[in-house]
Amino acid sequence: MNTFLPTIAIMTAVQTWMKAAVLTPASAPNPAVNLVEDCQFYSSPDLVRAFQELKSFKNRICLIIPSYDHYQETREGNSLKIHCVRQFTLLLCDRDVGNRQKASTGDPADPAHPGVLAMKDYVENNLIALNFDFLPALLVLHPLEGQPFKLVDKDRTDLAGRLGWLMTWQADAGDRVFTIR
Repeated sequence: MNTFLPTIAIMTAVQTWMKAAVLTPASAPNPAVNLVEDCQFYSSPDLVRAFQELKSFKNRICLIIPSYDHYQETREGNSLKIHCVRQFTLLLCDRDVGNRQKASTGDPADPAHPGVLAMKDYVENNLIALNFDFLPALLVLHPLEGQPFKLVDKDRTDLAGRLGWLMTWQADAGDRVFTIR
């Protein structure tokens, strides 16, 4: 395949996976708990603005933000090979307005509030190396770094208790080969 995997195709595959992922399977009397209640694309890491524009006030959400493309060239004779690496950021959030600690570590008494740490651990352990049927291209996904964040805005009290985890992921998006003339 002599084309790079499109950014939107990679992000759409991750979004579909995030929406379908089940963090806690159903067990009587509790229903299954999906990893996220909402997962959307956004073009900027301005979180307050993202929540305002996307109007996403679900408890567990994910924003997918494209963040970086890197190209590496290799020349051999009259052949030029370019390798593309795409990076994107996942912003995972859980909200427990009454208790910020539970938004972080979860509430053992309430499976509907698993906490952002359980969410990020699930993503780390299950998203790595998924190919999403992008054959013959070989998509390799892996995390680069992660860190906690707290959403604070004095004008948006409805965002209180919103804690999250910011994860940077890398996707090897393929190679292109050109003949230099």
